[in-house]
Amino acid sequence: MKKFLSVLILVAPLCFCVSSYGRGPAGSGSPHEQRHGGKAYFGMGVSYAFEEFDLDQVDDYDVDPSNSWGLDVGVGYHVYDVLSVGFEFTRFPGFDSSYAVGSGDTPVSVEAEVTVTTFIIEAKVSFSTGSRLRPYVVSGVGFMDWQMESAVTKFSGKIEKTSRSISDTDSCAKLGAGVDLFTSENMSIGLGADYVLGFGNVGEIRYFQLGLGFAYHF
Repeated sequence: MKKFLSVLILVAPLCFCVSSYGRGPAGSGSPHEQRHGGKAYFGMGVSYAFEEFDLDQVDDYDVDPSNSWGLDVGVGYHVYDVLSVGFEFTRFPGFDSSYAVGSGDTPVSVEAEVTVTTFIIEAKVSFSTGSRLRPYVVSGVGFMDWQMESAVTKFSGKIEKTSRSISDTDSCAKLGAGVDLFTSENMSIGLGADYVLGFGNVGEIRYFQLGLGFAYHF
């Protein structure tokens, strides 16, 4: 909950600034609205993920990864002005955990690196505001792959290192919302927030992501 509130505090002023610009000059009205029904688009951006993992211990030691920056790339098609379908690839390589425990003659170093990759087919519904700004909601399903490389090193007279590698793939889903700001007929900047959760073999992987990107509409 604290992470969610922190994100809201960050997003709120950004959304206000975007919406203020998106309304355009006073009295401008609908001339700023863009219509893209029947057009394809390509986009890419960066995201920051707040992890909510539930990982097993490694040799009786907890794994508590940090949050991670990531990259996302997407392509899609505007079926109608208000509805588009697309495919999105996202990769977060930096969910890392590193700490030391113990003291005296038996210090222990615990390290882990977690990478999460998703391939999601999504549907996006946007809402006309008569301006450059288009709020939207999005949902999707797909596959998630996660990998963890971990190592526990014990310093008890001699160095004893135990390494472990885990990798799993299964289905996932996402639900989110955001706003797109059309800076021209073909270019848009988007700010969005999504919750992504894995199922089955990747059920321990869940995270909230905040993304900023751009798209070109053909």
